Amino acid sequence: MNQQTLTDFPSYESPPVIEVVCGIRFKEIIGFLAPHIGLLWQKFQPDYNEFSEHPNLVTPIETCGGQQNIEFRVDDKPPLPRVWFVHSKGNAVIQFQRDLFIYNWRKNSSLEEYPRFSVVFAHFLEHLEAFTKFISDNNLGELEPTQFELTYINHIPKGDGWESTADVGKVFKDFSWNNCSSRFLPHPDVFQWRDSFNFPNDSGRLNTLIRKAKRTRDGEEVLLFELGAKGIPINKLESTSLQNWFNQAHEWIVKGFSDLTCDQIQKDIWLRKE
Repeated sequence: MNQQTLTDFPSYESPPVIEVVCGIRFKEIIGFLAPHIGLLWQKFQPDYNEFSEHPNLVTPIETCGGQQNIEFRVDDKPPLPRVWFVHSKGNAVIQFQRDLFIYNWRKNSSLEEYPRFSVVFAHFLEHLEAFTKFISDNNLGELEPTQFELTYINHIPKGDGWESTADVGKVFKDFSWNNCSSRFLPHPDVFQWRDSFNFPNDSGRLNTLIRKAKRTRDGEEVLLFELGAKGIPINKLESTSLQNWFNQAHEWIVKGFSDLTCDQIQKDIWLRKE
């Protein structure tokens, strides 16, 4: 797939995206031990000056035919935690565990603008290159990718096109709640919708999640809209294949977002550019 220009994609002046996650999953680096974590952190300092530990993420490996496989540990080494290296500005996180490397951009305040995919992806590639060099310099082998991952998380606050779950059809064009007076049940307080869409040539899948949630920082009700692409190209070790896969994943996420949401909220709230 060729690099596409921004004019090929829907664009918004005020998109609801609050987090973008670029990741690569690979065969477990058995030789990576606890002392390596401190050495790796040094590679990203002083910019990433905060450190925290978290449980490992177990991510299904997408396969053809709508199935998912889970990879399990087969060695007897004790597990290492997933570690976060947090940027001093708080709006970027590098995550690592023995079989996963992730770069997150996350929105810190309502005034912060989404820096666009090209910027986020460039940071991911820069940090992935540094991580790959660290693995090589410490004789830990080579990365053997098993899956690429790109996820966009959007928060649509109450008041931005909706006031209750009865209004979900004003945000997502494939949903509606029949609010006729003869109904016994009120509109649902909680709802959740998931679906998956296959990429061409079995190179991946777009998974979508829509649900009502509360924002952590202030408890405000939001519609959480997550679009996550996972997959792997045939020539997974070629740098151009990685670039092309992420370009395709970005296209499916952006156009999928536009395809699933209503034109009116795109124009009135997110200020879609014509």
